[in-house]
Amino acid sequence: MNKIFSLLVTCYNASKYLEDCINSVFLQEYRPLEVIFVDDASIDSSYEVVNKFANEFERKGIFLTKVKLDSRVKYGTALYKAYEKAHGSYFGVLDSDDMLENDAIDFVMDVYLRNKKIKYVYTQFDIYDVNMNFKKRGNGKAPSRCMNNKEWKNYLSQLPGRVKEAACAYESPSMAVMGWNYIHTFSHFRTFSDSIKNAGEIFPQGSKTAIDQYMAFKLEEKGIGAFLDKVCYRYRSEVPDSISDIHGADRRGHWHKLCKLALYRRLDNKIKVFPVSII
Repeated sequence: MNKIFSLLVTCYNASKYLEDCINSVFLQEYRPLEVIFVDDASIDSSYEVVNKFANEFERKGIFLTKVKLDSRVKYGTALYKAYEKAHGSYFGVLDSDDMLENDAIDFVMDVYLRNKKIKYVYTQFDIYDVNMNFKKRGNGKAPSRCMNNKEWKNYLSQLPGRVKEAACAYESPSMAVMGWNYIHTFSHFRTFSDSIKNAGEIFPQGSKTAIDQYMAFKLEEKGIGAFLDKVCYRYRSEVPDSISDIHGADRRGHWHKLCKLALYRRLDNKIKVFPVSII
């Protein structure tokens, strides 16, 4: 494995926010670092904004790959296309309207390099409004910290049929089991390494909603994860015409469907779920 960290950035009409996103990348001191930028057929000036900073990427020693798609493929497929273009052994997802905290990649890479068995790392994040005014701390956590033993037993007793059967197959909560009741654990900054077998499977091609949940449920089947309880990401909320804004209700329904499919798949195929460590 090399030590290149590949940031996967996809975009659809995010020209208003891209400069913030890019500047947060410039504040990262970790090297070697590359950015794979995939423009999902934007009709605004997003691609031109990235082009404007091309020389600055080079001056900062950050390798930049730019891809402009001719037609929309949606978020999940755009991420996969970015992953296909990457040269690194470590990968992180940065949405084009969000920002990284200073030295976020250094903190994440320290986890990987000190814990060779870790396959993926996700971190805590802060939530901002559309103008990047701080609102509140995010909801990232390890599934094992969602509830105590008494609460877990009560939670299990309320699950329906095969969902309960799937949940009881494991000693502790998983992200998919928590997701059944819309308890979100997997959060920004989402990263993984190429020590994961068939890593491309974690991207739901053709999907535009609940991408993070899909990734979470796939990743916890592929190896030991880690939750880094340090804020490494700034999530911009209330963005007009964003996936969360337009597809809020659909996203919740799709999330529930993904939980059901994951739990049934594990039950039917006796798929192991690995734990999430807390760093």
